[in-house]
Amino acid sequence: MIEFDSWPFMLRISVVLTPVVIGMSGVALSFYIACTREFFVVVAALSSTAWIEGQKRYMKSLSLKSRWIIVCGVCGLLIVPGPQIRRGMLSVEGLKAFPNGLKKRMVASVWLTFVGFIGMIVVAAFIKMGKL
Repeated sequence: MIEFDSWPFMLRISVVLTPVVIGMSGVALSFYIACTREFFVVVAALSSTAWIEGQKRYMKSLSLKSRWIIVCGVCGLLIVPGPQIRRGMLSVEGLKAFPNGLKKRMVASVWLTFVGFIGMIVVAAFIKMGKL
């Protein structure tokens, strides 16, 4: 097998940076949602959800950090809504009232972050083993 160190420099940089760029684009997408008016759309759509109200009370202020934490939590609720509905963390009405385009962006944010993280682990493992 060809050693990773023998690859051209730009190819090595590309292999290492591709999962980082994918993962960071997911993080950036969730951060964008927290920074824009879409955050208030998220909160309004899930206003009947006790989890959102509890998070807003717990955070006390809606600083950028707390808004981003709430967005990431909602992303987690939306990725697998079934168990969250059974637990009472998400209401069916709130899920139906959630804008479809925003829901797709939030789910895409989770998947981009997850795929990028797994890619970073795989690339690091192959480089460490010297078989990439």
